[in-house]
Amino acid sequence: AVDVLSVGTREQLATLLRLAIAESIGSAIVLDDQLVQSDETRLEWFRAALRQTAALVQVIVLTCRHENYLSGPPAESTTVTQVNLGEKIRRGV
Repeated sequence: AVDVLSVGTREQLATLLRLAIAESIGSAIVLDDQLVQSDETRLEWFRAALRQTAALVQVIVLTCRHENYLSGPPAESTTVTQVNLGEKIRRGV
């Protein structure tokens, strides 16, 4: 039963399902800090999975923990672009 799994494991399963659906239908995917509850070993595996999916469809990740997604060796077939929205948004004073 899914409800006996940890929060992190449930989030990881949900992310895998979303990635599989995006690949299957050829659609972009937007993820909102999906891997917050992941340990370093799982993060390494998920970074590879995200880059594999990004080779086929656009993957957009909204996060305040960019190091979770950008660490590790860059994938040759995938272009990773980091945008700091805090630097891009101008607020009225």
